[in-house]
Amino acid sequence: MLRLFPLFMALLASWPALAQSWKPYHELGDLYPSYAIAVANLVPDEDKRAYSLGDPNGFMGITLTTNQPNTKVRLELRSDDALNLFAPVVLEVTAPEAGQEYLITPLIPFSPNRLAALRQATTTYVTYHVTINDQPQPPRTERLRVRSINDCPFAVVGDDDELAIDFMFAAYVNEDHPWIQELLQEALRKKYVDAFVGYQAGPSAVYRQVAAIWRVLQERGIRYSSSPAVVPVQKGVASQPVRLIDDMAQYTQANCADGCVLLASVLRRVGLNPTLVVVPGHMFLGFDLDDDGEQQAYLETTLLGADTRRTAIQNNALYKTLLNGQATLGAQLAMKSFVAAVEAGNRTFVNHQDSIENEETGYALVDIGVARAAGIVPISYVAPK
Repeated sequence: MLRLFPLFMALLASWPALAQSWKPYHELGDLYPSYAIAVANLVPDEDKRAYSLGDPNGFMGITLTTNQPNTKVRLELRSDDALNLFAPVVLEVTAPEAGQEYLITPLIPFSPNRLAALRQATTTYVTYHVTINDQPQPPRTERLRVRSINDCPFAVVGDDDELAIDFMFAAYVNEDHPWIQELLQEALRKKYVDAFVGYQAGPSAVYRQVAAIWRVLQERGIRYSSSPAVVPVQKGVASQPVRLIDDMAQYTQANCADGCVLLASVLRRVGLNPTLVVVPGHMFLGFDLDDDGEQQAYLETTLLGADTRRTAIQNNALYKTLLNGQATLGAQLAMKSFVAAVEAGNRTFVNHQDSIENEETGYALVDIGVARAAGIVPISYVAPK
């Protein structure tokens, strides 16, 4: 039998219809709704591989190896079950070179609201119809695992390397969520701050605004919850669950990543620029103290809701500035909690600063302003039915 294998391969290579081989392609193996939303509007990457045809941000399609120049390809994708993730799409391209593997990805009109509503993992089916040089190929229907919107992929792990895609966390920062306006109105109504003015009044005013937001979140019962962070690598992708803002509002629980994206969302809303600081097994929050981003402070969100009454704080100047003459016990406890979180965040950053600046594996600064400029958009809020 083994002796027949070379003969079979020779015959296969001489059959033009099959020599131009193709196979389904999906960038992350499974479909991550958060990834589909986040990359849809990315600014095109000039360094993207030369042999890519179709949507420059496409992550689903086929790979095709050509055996002749100027190969004409027609690709049609259909979502075949009740999930109906997208309407049928068609892409027609010409692959100019022979002997090359091309990545062909059509523009798929996913509905961001439909994707954002996928709170549980499920399975769908995608059918591929391919025509090569006017010759229809046998269609293929592939099973595709669809992950929950809360599954955030942050790295593609190979045998010898790891490609970071931690910009994905920025998709969970949603400065347009309607719940945020309630928080800000509450802070103003309780006079925790006179106004949210962004960077117009200097670093002290920035601290006051962030402290006011921190205090309202604590009073609303938002607490750190040490829920499992990173899940085991699946199909070469590392991911972790991240709650959406409405989940945190309803259940008042937040792990380190949850708390960071929640606070970052509110800071963005009031005109402050936050940064998600990623270190192995943990995330904490940074925020610019000036409009030029020359000064930063850091915040340990795991202290949100913690009892810090017996915690010693060193930065008494910041504590006194934030109290601003308030003598109530509630104000004192709230500002002590906030200052303790700032001091812990600053210490954590200093401890990891060299690794962050050297861009070591597992470390990253996800600047939300930079992510938005690059085209990373928030996951849409979907009102409950």
